[in-house]
Amino acid sequence: MTLAAAVLTAGAFRPFGDVICADGLAGLAVNEGRGLRFNTGLALAHATRATAPTLALYRMQPSPPPVSVALFERHPHSAQLFLPMDARRYLVVVAPRRSEGGPDTHAARAFAARADQGIIYAPGVWHAPLIALDAISTFAMMMFETGEAEDCILYPLAAPLTVSL
Repeated sequence: MTLAAAVLTAGAFRPFGDVICADGLAGLAVNEGRGLRFNTGLALAHATRATAPTLALYRMQPSPPPVSVALFERHPHSAQLFLPMDARRYLVVVAPRRSEGGPDTHAARAFAARADQGIIYAPGVWHAPLIALDAISTFAMMMFETGEAEDCILYPLAAPLTVSL
């Protein structure tokens, strides 16, 4: 199956989580007027048993398009936030959950994200692992964890998806 990546927008991504971007937000002057603070109103939802805040850095090698996706993952106890630190474009691939629990790859969506956009996967959303496109890229990742194996559930696909840009 081949997916064409769409431009990442908050509206298109809403069923899977949130897009973090300063575009369209009113800024508040901070730091003696040298900067602006943009309050997003977004939160990192998590189950009460996921009490350990986790902050990690991911350094990703670029994947040239078309990109093959052979694995999906989900985090049932916490939303997962990714913020590009020195990335350019990156690819976000998500799928709704089938009634029996796995990802519905026939309804999968792919988005091309800009360097100034972060994402928050909602708790339990099936998504492909992070995919950098143009250069080696570093991302900050934040989520809450329980410390158990089920913090990250992997689902290898029977046949990989191909994502084009």
